This record gives sequence, C-alpha cells and structure tokens, in this order.
Amino acid sequence: MKAKLKAFFALVLYVAATSSLLTSSAQDVAMQGVLKPSGKYNNDNQVFIKSVIDINVTDKTAKSATFPMLQGWTATGEKTYYIITESSDFDDAKKLGVNYSPVMKFAVGTKAVQNVTRGNDGKIKFKGTVDFSPVRVLIQGTSKPFPPSTAKPGAIGDADYSPLLVMPDGIVYNAPQLANKSGVQDRVISIDYDKMTMKILISDGLYDGKKFFYHLVTDASDPVPATIENAIFAERLK
Repeated sequence: MKAKLKAFFALVLYVAATSSLLTSSAQDVAMQGVLKPSGKYNNDNQVFIKSVIDINVTDKTAKSATFPMLQGWTATGEKTYYIITESSDFDDAKKLGVNYSPVMKFAVGTKAVQNVTRGNDGKIKFKGTVDFSPVRVLIQGTSKPFPPSTAKPGAIGDADYSPLLVMPDGIVYNAPQLANKSGVQDRVISIDYDKMTMKILISDGLYDGKKFFYHLVTDASDPVPATIENAIFAERLK
C-alpha cells in the first residue's frame, strides 16, 4: 500500500500570501485561451506553480488556485478542457509560463504517456479521456480509519488516458483533462468559459508540524489515493 500511495501527481504551492484579484494582464491572457507568463506570482511570493493566476487560502472550506484553461478535442470529436502545469522543455516552459520539469521526458516510450496530435485549428487532439460521471465514495475502515473499507474514485481515465502528453515535437506536458461532456473533476470549484479559467480546490499540507504547504493532486495510478485526493484514477501511470 505504501508504494501505491506514492504513485500520484502532486503539485505543491507554498503559500504565504492571502487571496488576491486577477490582474488585467492575467485576465487578457485567460480570455485569449493561451498560456503566457502572467508575471503575477514568483518564488518571492512563495508560489511555485508558475501558471497560477489567482490564489485564495482564506476560505476555510474551499482554498483554491485558478489556472488558465484550454480546450482540446477527444478522439470522438467532443470538447474537453484541460490545464498545463509543466513542460519537459526549458524554452517551451518559459514561453508558456509553466513549470520546467525535465524528468518527464523519461516517460516517453512508456505506457505512462499518451501521444497526441493537433487538429487543423491547432488544438490538441487527445487519444484518451476521462469519465467524470461516477460518484466518489470513501468509507473509513472498520477497525481503524485507514486503509478505507471502500474507495471509489469520482473520475476514471479510459484505457488511453494519461495526463502526460507527448506532443508531435517530442515535448512532454503534464496536462490533466478536468472537464468534458461527462462532467467535471471533483476538485473543480468553478469554470469561467468566457475568460477560459478554472478554479480548483487545493489541499492543506504540513511541514515540521506546521501547516504551510498547499498542494494539488490531479491524477493517481491507484483507486485508493485517487479517491482520497479527489483525483482522476489514471491506471496508465502505474
């Protein structure tokens, strides 16, 4: 079980700031439906996911981070909505305003990725997608709370789904799909389709016994951590 619990994608935001409003430049970027460095947050702000355009950690029930949202196409021609948090290429990451994660390139050629193409409109065409219709069920164990007696994730990737995309030029993106015609991922609080932004629930974290870290888990390779973290069960990540 310990090994399985390590098999999920967790993006960490170290947040010391309180909530703030979108700058006009960030709104312009979001409305264009493209990713560019917003310049709003940086390491000095102790916010380490570069694509974040708004953070709210004052709401006790729904701490959130807002990301630019993009629209792509499923294999059947349906709209699907996703975010990009990381790129395996330094120059590309800088251009898009996302985190640089070179280690992702080692996933190329494994079953952990899905190879994607672009349509005539330039939008990504995904081979795999996610079913967001299941109801998430998490019931604690009988003798002790963990492990749970029942864990059913609320989002399940199909046989071809992975958040790790290999683009035609070989660059790898961490780009989880978080909404489509079947529904939205359980962490999604709201979507603004006009501004093309997505507000997503983030979770508390601890360091040295103190609450400092806020993190976002989008996908997990096992149904138990996927359920606990409100994530997508993406079996290809195993």
